[in-house]
Amino acid sequence: MPPIVTSPRLGVPQNAVHQNRGDTLPSLPPALQRRIGYVHGVKRLRPRFALVTGAFVLATGLGAALPAAAQTIEGVVGEPQVPSQSLVIASVPDIAPLAPDSYTATLLPTLVYPVAPGIGIASGYGPRSCSGCHSTFHEGIDIFPGAGTPIQSIAAGTVREASTSGDFGVHLVIDHVIDGQLVTAVYAHLQAGSMNLSAGQQLEAGQVIGAVGATGNAQGAHLHFELHPGGGASVNPYAWIAARIG
Repeated sequence: MPPIVTSPRLGVPQNAVHQNRGDTLPSLPPALQRRIGYVHGVKRLRPRFALVTGAFVLATGLGAALPAAAQTIEGVVGEPQVPSQSLVIASVPDIAPLAPDSYTATLLPTLVYPVAPGIGIASGYGPRSCSGCHSTFHEGIDIFPGAGTPIQSIAAGTVREASTSGDFGVHLVIDHVIDGQLVTAVYAHLQAGSMNLSAGQQLEAGQVIGAVGATGNAQGAHLHFELHPGGGASVNPYAWIAARIG
């Protein structure tokens, strides 16, 4: 029978052979038995500890996720679900640009001279002394542009009088409205046959109303022209017109 070798550290035979399962282990020192018991206890508790640790981690994760999930659920449940809508806009056909008008508009003048400006005045407005004159105060001006020169209405107006007799010969009395004011004008000594207007006829500014002549009490062909603002006393006609049209 071989000798039994005992471990110097544990005191357990190194070559001990158990004859059967009923053999008992040799007794161990109390300190070593306590250490071995502790190791076996740790091995038995390790699965339980892992399970507890996993449960703790799971509970911690669920605790952090539950508020966010609750907010999401609250947002989903609390907000009404509006069905999506789509708007389809039909295409609009291109519209061809409008062609420019082929005509031009010309503004009619509101106040003009009765004849072309720059014509000399033979007899001015005011007191005068002459043989055969109708009066010593000239109520208008005498313009000598030459026989047959067209005479035009100084503004829009209405013919008050159209006559072919008297000291004025063939003449017109026309009521104009200038700057909102009634202004009565006299056009006298017109050429016979050049005037074909009648009382009540409407006129435009610049419309030809006759031609320069020498009918009535006239010393040569000329236009006798008067202005009466407000239908009252006369004024120097060219000075009055020049102050308004420059």
